[in-house]
Parts: sequence; structure tokens; C-alpha cells
Amino acid sequence: MSDDPAAKSADDIRRDIDQTREDLGDTVEALGAKADVKGRARAKVDDLKQIAQKKVDDIKAKTASPGGGEGRGAASATAQQKAQEAVDAAQANPLPVAIVAALILGYLIGRRAGR
Repeated sequence: MSDDPAAKSADDIRRDIDQTREDLGDTVEALGAKADVKGRARAKVDDLKQIAQKKVDDIKAKTASPGGGEGRGAASATAQQKAQEAVDAAQANPLPVAIVAALILGYLIGRRAGR
């Protein structure tokens, strides 16, 4: 088939329109997900909580091993406390995460608009 637009059949044009609509729908959906700053901030907080909890679990496992000694127990308690403080801080103040997400979103939109 020729690349001449006038030579395209009605079915070819309909397929092109359908494909363009599908592509546009995917793009709008992706932008909507990126624009959900609150949702992305919540997800980041959840990720940070999981990382902190894993570190706490790792420290507990290390101190529970034979030969842990009292010094390790004190270090474990301090590490657990610090990890919990980090989790609490991320939960209490998700604003920094939201700001970073907004900056990234603005950067991505700016790059997209520049094309």
C-alpha cells in the first residue's frame, strides 16, 4: 500500500484512529498516575516502612544468635529505636517525599513538553 494519505482506505484510516485513541488513552493514564502525588507519597512511605522493618528484623536476628552478649542487646535496642523513629518520622511527615515526587513530575512533564 502507498504512503500517500489520499490512497488510504477508510478501514486503514479507522485503524489508525483506533490506534491513536488507544495510545492517547495509555498516555493519559500514565500521566494520571504520575500526577497522583499523594498516592506516590503514600507508596514511598510504605516502602520506607518496609525497608526499616526489614532492617529491624535483620538486627533482631543477628542479636538473637548464640554469643550475642549484652553489648549486642543494647545495640539492638538502640537500632530498633532508631529504625522505629525513622518509620514514625516518615509517617508523620510525608511532605518531603511529596515534594520530591512533585519535582520529579515537573521535570518529566517539562521534558515531555520540550519534545
